[in-house]
Amino acid sequence: MSKNMSIFLASVVLLSSVSMAARHRDRFSTEVPGVTSTGTLDLSGELAGEGIVKGVYNDRNGRFVGTVRGSAPNLSGRNAVFRNDPALMSTLESRIASETGLTVDLARGVYRVNRRGRVSGSAVGRASVQPLPL
Repeated sequence: MSKNMSIFLASVVLLSSVSMAARHRDRFSTEVPGVTSTGTLDLSGELAGEGIVKGVYNDRNGRFVGTVRGSAPNLSGRNAVFRNDPALMSTLESRIASETGLTVDLARGVYRVNRRGRVSGSAVGRASVQPLPL
């Protein structure tokens, strides 16, 4: 094999391995918290609804971006917005880990439940793949 052909094949292998390492997408159903009559988020599960989480993990830079859409009870009768709520962020991190195998450290996020119970939210942060148990 010629030297040029060897260089070409090495380049193809290198480029194909780089192109394979990029974005990983995942989607799963989950329980989403509702809002109590006082306007607080109910993480106990009593006012839970259903939602779809979509996430994208970039393994080149470790960035994670996720969104959620769904419906949940809102007993307050008002639009509710929760920004960077520590309890919610912790709950999201553990659910993402259990569903996807990613260890996620969310930097910021917003979760909305409108007065009719429509849920939307997004979060961004850093992620890494959890090692497999031995």
